[in-house]
Amino acid sequence: MKADIKKISGTKIELKIEIPFSRLEEYFERAIFALGKDLEVEGFRKGKAPREIIEKVIAREKILAKASEDCIKESYLKAVEENKIEPISQPEIKIEKMIFGKNLLFKASFQVLPEVKLPDYKKIASEISKNKVLIENEEVEAELLWLQKSRAKFSQKTGPAEKGDFLEIEFSSPQLEGGKVYQDGFILGKGYFVAGFEENLEKMEAGQEKEFSLVFPKDFFRKELAEKKVDFKVKIKSLQKVELPELNDQFAKNLGKFEDLGGLKKSIKEGLFLEKEKLENQRVRTEILEKIVAKSDFEMPEILIEREKERLFEDLKKFVAEKFKIEWSDYLKKT
Repeated sequence: MKADIKKISGTKIELKIEIPFSRLEEYFERAIFALGKDLEVEGFRKGKAPREIIEKVIAREKILAKASEDCIKESYLKAVEENKIEPISQPEIKIEKMIFGKNLLFKASFQVLPEVKLPDYKKIASEISKNKVLIENEEVEAELLWLQKSRAKFSQKTGPAEKGDFLEIEFSSPQLEGGKVYQDGFILGKGYFVAGFEENLEKMEAGQEKEFSLVFPKDFFRKELAEKKVDFKVKIKSLQKVELPELNDQFAKNLGKFEDLGGLKKSIKEGLFLEKEKLENQRVRTEILEKIVAKSDFEMPEILIEREKERLFEDLKKFVAEKFKIEWSDYLKKT
């Protein structure tokens, strides 16, 4: 077998393969018996007709076509293996010559990964500096505050609501989804709602209802409500006092593995440092990779582009099915 390699582009290769007829004859013999297995000839059991009968019944061209097909498959695989080529697509086969008694000649073209010419990545890495990781006291205090709030105790409260209390409310508005009743729970005074909403709840007690109106700001995210007057009806279903534990040595000991508050702060600082250092290392690696890619010279194989298009298309169809609960064909009719 003779195989000539031709580089069509940076991502496409063509193999021109010539098979001696002496080799093709072996496949011709196999083809005769393979085609004869299903042959029904009078006087013989199915598939048991002798060779000379099979050759008379089945056209030589058909036997040659079957032999050439099997030979091409095996010869192609052998050629790419011997030449250490790694195709990423199925081959396009073009038979140049297929005549009984003559050498078989065919071409196989396929796509391969490009040869990537990498820049001096060591030099690129040396040019990117790593920022020094620092942990400010404010960051430690913020983590401490989060731990304190996560261990807060809630108790039912009688009397007027104040900032810092936990409220459970139900509210509605004719301008919001036609008066749909919403349920929510939050710490009063944190600004979770539009400006003025929470201020109207101060001094209300559990079980009380109140109606009020607000003009939404110009930059409100729902444009149809921006600068519009919205009427609210609110009822406080539950009012709870939030009690934060004192930040002291006992608080640290209650967490299980610290002797005092200083030990807890040290642990928080070390944890923040490791987290920031990890993020900084990731930033440096990402910047190095981006610069390597920007300075690398390679051609993207068409087959990989097509596969990515197909993947994105399938992701889109899946998203539509899950989000809108309709078939893709029905979605296209509506868009």
